[in-house]
Order: sequence, then C-alpha cells, then structure tokens
Amino acid sequence: MHTRRNLLVVLIFALGALSLALDHAGWLRAAQDLSLRILAPVQAVLTGLADGVDHGLSTLPSVGISRASEEQTRTIQELTAEIARLREVEIENKRLTTELNLKQSNPDLQFVSANIIGYDPTNIVKSIIVDKGTEHGVQDNMVVITPAGLVGKITRAYQTSSRVLLMMDPGLIVNGMIQRLDSRAMGIVKGDGNGTLIMQYLPPDEKINIGDLVVTSGIGGGFPKGLYLGQVTRINSSDVDLFQAVVLEPAVHLGRLEHVLIVSNFIPVNVP
Repeated sequence: MHTRRNLLVVLIFALGALSLALDHAGWLRAAQDLSLRILAPVQAVLTGLADGVDHGLSTLPSVGISRASEEQTRTIQELTAEIARLREVEIENKRLTTELNLKQSNPDLQFVSANIIGYDPTNIVKSIIVDKGTEHGVQDNMVVITPAGLVGKITRAYQTSSRVLLMMDPGLIVNGMIQRLDSRAMGIVKGDGNGTLIMQYLPPDEKINIGDLVVTSGIGGGFPKGLYLGQVTRINSSDVDLFQAVVLEPAVHLGRLEHVLIVSNFIPVNVP
C-alpha cells in the first residue's frame, strides 16, 4: 500500500519535471501549436454551423412577419378595389334613378341612353362623341340632354356613334326665356367659347335678376320647351343699349359629362 503511494508520488514529480524540461526546450509549445493547427479548421467549421443555425433561427420571426405584412397589404388592396366597385355601383344607381325620374316627368319624350366615348381633340369645336348611332335610331339634329339640362344636338349620326355639338360652342344658337312668373322675357342663347353662355336680345325694359333661371322657349322648333339652359350670373346693359344681354352659368359642364340622353322622338323643324 505504501509502495503504490510512493510510486504515484514519484510519477507525479517525474511528469512535472518532464513538462518543465519540455517547456524549457520549446517542445511542449510546439506540440500545442501543432494541436491548434490541426483543430483550428474543425473548430471553424463547427463555429460556422453554429452561426448558421443561430442566424436561421433569428430570421424565422422576420420571415413570418414579412409574409403576414404581404397578406395584409393584399387584403387591403382587395378591399379598396371592392369599395371602389361598390361606389361605382352606387353612382350608377343614382344616375339611373335620376334618369328614370326625368323620363317619368316627361312622358311624351322618348330617350336613347348613350355614353361619352370621345372629345374633339382640337377643342376648336365644342363637341363630343357618343356610342349610339343610326342603328340605335339616332338621327342628325336630335336633341341631347341630361337630367341637369340641355347638352346640345346631334350634328352627325354614324352607324354606331354620333357627334354632339355642345351648348358651349358659339355655333349652336338656342331660343331661351327667363323662367319667372312675372317675366317670360325671350332671347337667344349661345356659348362664348370660354365655358359660359350669353343670352342676347332681351328687351331693354325687362327686369332681369341675378339668379334667374333660363330655359328653352320652344320658339323656332329646334328644341323642346322647358329644357334648363343656365342661371344668370351677370347683367350687361346700359341706358343706350337697344337690348339687354346676360351671362349664364351653364346647366351642364363638359368636365362632368359621362352619360347623355338623346331625345329620339322629337324631330326639330326649321321655322322660316
């Protein structure tokens, strides 16, 4: 028993002395360097694998968040498109209701509904193109209106489309009258080329008020009586003028036009 203990003590001291001798001779450090060179690549590979796993685990939440964000964006886009569609349906329903009311209040008139598909690109002539023509019963000189008032008249009907000369064009002249119980003064109405209407040749002694409404008079046979033309916004007259003239805000604005109604059973006549 004592012999084994003594041998162990001797062995420990011998290994310590050997270690000191090797370290002093540089052999131990060389062995350590060799082991590090051998194990370094292995350690690098293991470290890379560990980093990759850690990076993969850390990106899992961000990938999930990104996918959720994309789905949310897609849902918002779909809902926005649906809202826009429903709004168009609502607008279309209101338009159809308004047109129905117009038809019911004018039972003697028949209409062809048309969509605007083009404008005069030169803007020299104030005109539009609609998607109804001769095969729909449309003819030259037919009157074109909206529930808001007079738009113009057909100047050329083709097979599937027609050209409409607008009220704003100076070339279209309409007989109008002041719509007031105490005044039915008459004159002619035409566009000034700048988006407003001029009513001319009103009697000089007729009392005209700002805000008066002007409608078609039916005189001359070119347009049905009572179609709204516009509202008086300015009065141009003096004591030396033979006639009065007033400026009208048009009932229908070109920039707001999408649909029109063509009066198909009113055939204008030329009264000499």
